[in-house]
Amino acid sequence: MENTEQVQLVKGQNGLTKAVINNEFARCEVYLHGAQVTSFIPKGGDDLLWLSQTAIFAQSKAIRGGIPLCWPWFGAHPTDNTKAAHGFARVSAWQVVSAQTTEQGATELVLGLKASEQTLELWPYDFDLQYKITVAQTLSVALTTINTGKEPIQITEALHSYLALGDITKVRIQGLEGLSYSDKVNDSKVIEQAGDIVVEQEVDRVYMNTQDSCVLIDDVLKRTLKVSKSGSNDTVVWNPWVDKASSMVDVHDNGHLTMVCIEAANVLDNVITIEAGERHSICQTIG
Repeated sequence: MENTEQVQLVKGQNGLTKAVINNEFARCEVYLHGAQVTSFIPKGGDDLLWLSQTAIFAQSKAIRGGIPLCWPWFGAHPTDNTKAAHGFARVSAWQVVSAQTTEQGATELVLGLKASEQTLELWPYDFDLQYKITVAQTLSVALTTINTGKEPIQITEALHSYLALGDITKVRIQGLEGLSYSDKVNDSKVIEQAGDIVVEQEVDRVYMNTQDSCVLIDDVLKRTLKVSKSGSNDTVVWNPWVDKASSMVDVHDNGHLTMVCIEAANVLDNVITIEAGERHSICQTIG
């Protein structure tokens, strides 16, 4: 892709290539490593995404922050725990497929990843992944899995969005009231959500069988973010809290206080089956 007025390819951290998108609505940065959005700053505002100050930018590592892509499995591999958690999409080298400006002035950047010798060693299926990032007044991301093989494939997936906060203890998340969630911190016990979500300790939850939007109310930054989605049957809410964050070299000191993950996902029992020649998309919009 040649540089355009709205999209430029430049060298980012540690020499990794990133696309920098500037338009009348916002500025956005996307690393080709992992197809990872790392920043989305609306004009006149602050970054909606959190990026660790000690994030590691290396071809073998996932970047801590922004929106990592968990694909084709979420969490541990279902049958082989020697394989990396959350799949290989977030540590793969993606290619630019297209970049264009819409009639409304938004920017659409499409990145692609196809099956290769390296991916077939990890996951023996043919596929074509298309990831569309739309930069407008809101940030929209859409991951499309195309089954280019001759047999059905099954995936789990998540758009692992790290949202920037003023202070996690002064934030509440609305929209998931009354839903059941699997609580990984509590031996995957199924619990019903009562009222708003507040984070006062480690949170690692899968809210099951929901297509609902979430609203993040941040009293310190005095902003309200809506997180909506489609093609997703689960919502993950995650914050590592003190002990787990302190064990992560790529989370800066007290970094857990200024972030929370709200993730469009298809996980646990909501495995996605894609027939030969068919496709599936999972989408999330933040803003």
